Amino acid sequence: MELRYKPQKVSFSQLMTYVRCPEHYLFRYILGIKIPPRKNIIRGLAFHEAVAFLFQEKKQGRAMSLKDLQDFYQFTLEMAFEDYQTRMEASKIFLTKEYLKREKEIKIEDLLVSGVKGLQVYQDRIAKKITPKFIEQNFKVPLDKNLAILGKIDLIDKKGIVYEIKTSTRRPANQQVSLDLQLAIYNLGSKAIFGTEPKGFTKDFIVFTKKGAEIRRFPLKESSFREEDVKYFVLTILKAIENNIWYCLHPAESWICSKEWCGYWMLHKELREKGLDYIIEKYTEKFQQIC
Repeated sequence: MELRYKPQKVSFSQLMTYVRCPEHYLFRYILGIKIPPRKNIIRGLAFHEAVAFLFQEKKQGRAMSLKDLQDFYQFTLEMAFEDYQTRMEASKIFLTKEYLKREKEIKIEDLLVSGVKGLQVYQDRIAKKITPKFIEQNFKVPLDKNLAILGKIDLIDKKGIVYEIKTSTRRPANQQVSLDLQLAIYNLGSKAIFGTEPKGFTKDFIVFTKKGAEIRRFPLKESSFREEDVKYFVLTILKAIENNIWYCLHPAESWICSKEWCGYWMLHKELREKGLDYIIEKYTEKFQQIC
């Protein structure tokens, strides 16, 4: 059975899913198999929503106390956790016992405490210095008449600086943010919305540690990628997708492909044993009922 899939729009997260593992793209975006986000991921999502709410209030001239901000985070985290539990139940048939054990070891109470500490650090060290102009700004960058890149910029301040906010449990190494493709796409997004490039970029990492939380900042004046570089990158990936190239190239010992970390591990195994035609035929209809 041959797939013929040619998307008319694509997001940065979809592109990076393919870069990390083409088979993940196949399972998630072609067959529609949704595994639940890791618990650490829902902490990051709740953190982002809290920060966006903080800046929305600030833009309207309303001061937001740390207590109110943390309460908002708690509410958002608890709502996300309810959705996580529902999706976990629906996805158990695909998840290994090692994956489920690792997730069980992470307590929602710990995510609440660490997220609250992270918000305190972020508000004290970063948010107070920023005057927001656009929060979670959607953009669409046409590549040709039938294809566009979609995205959302976390924050743009009144100076024209674009902010990208990340959460992590590991301290990032010194990053070559000039080679960050996401910031290059944000550059195109800003041009599509406002007709001009940003005045600069700042990538902020909120790192959750055993002792609390800390900030790592990576400022950048301009991206090293040209517009044609970004378009070539996107079109190359989409050409591979159109031609059914779904190979996972991680080495066998890679942590990203382990039973503990990969929510698609059993599907990878089934794909290798049964082949692509079998997977397409088996799951194309089945998934419409599960997900």
